[in-house]
Amino acid sequence: MSTNEKVDFMESLQSDPHFIYILISAAIWVIGAYVPLIGPILTAVGFAATCFTTAITALKRPTATAWPGVIVGVVLRIVASFIGWVPFLGLLAPLISIIGNVLILFFVVPLAIQQGEEILGETMKRLEGAKEEAIEEEAAAEEEETTTEGVAE
Repeated sequence: MSTNEKVDFMESLQSDPHFIYILISAAIWVIGAYVPLIGPILTAVGFAATCFTTAITALKRPTATAWPGVIVGVVLRIVASFIGWVPFLGLLAPLISIIGNVLILFFVVPLAIQQGEEILGETMKRLEGAKEEAIEEEAAAEEEETTTEGVAE
């Protein structure tokens, strides 16, 4: 990965119109990892808000810079899992892990939506074709039924 790609995916993250909302929801998610009693609620709210805010502009985001961002997010998750076992540094593991999660969400959602849209379109065309064939077969069966009734009388 060249430094140009690194700059591109970070610029796409920072230039997103909902970047501040993503940061706020990620901060709630991080706080939830460190607060004992209401932590699960904050974690769930932060995660849901992060998912929502990253998906809002997913159709407008370019997918060319997505893979470097996904790779960095996965690497951060792996690093966080190893740091979690180190005394005192393990306290940073949730923070690093959530940063990796946010990067993964931010860059994978556009890939899934934009590339999934093509697959979904093809599937819808196949379903429409199958539906039309079923209607034609049904009409042919009704026509055959009416002709056999007319011959029987």
